[in-house]
Amino acid sequence: MGQTKKTEVRSAILRSARTLFSRHGYTATSLPKIAAGAGTSTANVYVYFRSKLEILYELYDPWLRARIEALAAEAATIGDRRARLTHVLGTFWRDIPKENGGFG
Repeated sequence: MGQTKKTEVRSAILRSARTLFSRHGYTATSLPKIAAGAGTSTANVYVYFRSKLEILYELYDPWLRARIEALAAEAATIGDRRARLTHVLGTFWRDIPKENGGFG
């Protein structure tokens, strides 16, 4: 299998997982459903990822890192330490779960 094909299959798995996690949540999404959505077999998913959790990390990590960087920039503008901490914690507990990246 060529490198392009491997990249396409891996990308298809991630697209399928993102769609299913967003629509049904992480817990209700199975590897066979992810595989079917990607047009591949469940066994082939394991060629690219060790587990469903690894797929979640692959999808969630860039989103979370970007959100943390944005939050750090926002927090840097708040002079009072208590207000800064309140803002950071409030964002993590109140705002981030509302965003689509939460896959709840």
